[in-house]
Amino acid sequence: MKAKWSVTRHFVLLLIFLIVTAVPSAAQISQDGKQVTAGPFNGTKITGGKIDMKYTPDANVSPCRQIRFTQVVKRTGTKPGPDGMLGTADDVNTGLKPSDFKNFPGAAILDSWTIATEGKTVDRLSDGTEPYYGGATTTAPNGTGHSAPGSDGNNPVTGTMDDTPVTHEDNWPAGIDKMTREFETAAFCADGQDVGHCFGVIKWKFEKVRGQAGGVTITSVSTVTGPPDSAVDVISPGGTIVGTFPIYSSGAAGQPSANFWNAVRLWLVHHKFVLPGITAPPPHTPLPVGVAMVIPGPVDNATSVTISIPSRVPDDPSLAALGLHLSSFARSIDAFDRIGKPLNVFMFGPPNTITFRYSDADVAVLNERTLGVGLFSTDAKA
Repeated sequence: MKAKWSVTRHFVLLLIFLIVTAVPSAAQISQDGKQVTAGPFNGTKITGGKIDMKYTPDANVSPCRQIRFTQVVKRTGTKPGPDGMLGTADDVNTGLKPSDFKNFPGAAILDSWTIATEGKTVDRLSDGTEPYYGGATTTAPNGTGHSAPGSDGNNPVTGTMDDTPVTHEDNWPAGIDKMTREFETAAFCADGQDVGHCFGVIKWKFEKVRGQAGGVTITSVSTVTGPPDSAVDVISPGGTIVGTFPIYSSGAAGQPSANFWNAVRLWLVHHKFVLPGITAPPPHTPLPVGVAMVIPGPVDNATSVTISIPSRVPDDPSLAALGLHLSSFARSIDAFDRIGKPLNVFMFGPPNTITFRYSDADVAVLNERTLGVGLFSTDAKA
């Protein structure tokens, strides 16, 4: 993101954190794994090699003007092990990135936001401009036509998306005899009262053995069962709570896995895309020092966040070695659990976005090439 060099500017800082895996429920899936038979994902079905996904908000979903789908895919290639037979305990599984395949469109670009060793990435085209499946691209700003947002209000609207995984054996890496793609698709509120919340997750997979037809199966479904079960307090430098914001815990039903957020974070940082979330504080209770924060969900534990101006900005030789310089616009961002114990890391799944204002005087010795940001802690684990 290029800075706009005027008297007042905005700066966005992305902080990266981990969550734990959500607990899925498979009770809503037909025995053959081809259809969801109950709950908000009811009506999702597989026909041939195509999945048609539906999400209809139920009573557990608060008002949301736009429910979008974000999908992560993990690509795995399997080789026979020492026994020379596929499908035995000594099979060798390898995570694959797009450039491992022949003739993969946009492979070099897609590699840049793929977790290479695991083959996990946000399932978007190389020119996608938002993380939502079927969403905008540089050539199709209104979306690719494979999804439609849902909404919840007086008249709930069902969100839909479709996907037809295809793979060509001639393009597989040498020695691979089986290809697996594991998908995790989340229903995400991109706008409305519950912006930033995930309301449900469906996991499904595509498998193909060399020389055989491929198949698609739904493996699990998990949806929220009530209102958010946790919260984040945002505290001003003077110790005043300026807002308490309900958020689902990372272990609650309907929340994506840690693997999902690992891939989404990489895509968001690469594209400098701010994932919608609860804005703290709301306009009528502004934080001092010109700070605003977008609170993502889910969160590992109920958390308090304090933002203040440090009395002294620590020296950072590692930044200096890169030709980066610190200035007086620094802000200290600290997190605590509900009993006041400092946390080594923030407890959010997606990146936590902090926006603050600074003036020409703050950056008198800086320019676009030397503006730097550092995360400081006395704890090496932070």
